[in-house]
Amino acid sequence: MAKHGKKYMAALAKVDLNREYTSREAVALAKETNITKFDGTVEVHMRTALDPRHADQQVRYVGVLPHG
Repeated sequence: MAKHGKKYMAALAKVDLNREYTSREAVALAKETNITKFDGTVEVHMRTALDPRHADQQVRYVGVLPHG
């Protein structure tokens, strides 16, 4: 069984695993529980009811990166 450090355990204590967070709360919690010294990334997965085989139901988005 893996052992975790004090910072990890303190961050884990702030997260309720049985709760669904809103997007704003999740981003705030991710920033608050960051234990690394570098800028991390956040990955988002969404389930939509769209059929990608139909051209009118495709989701497209263009985002601007800060150092892009």
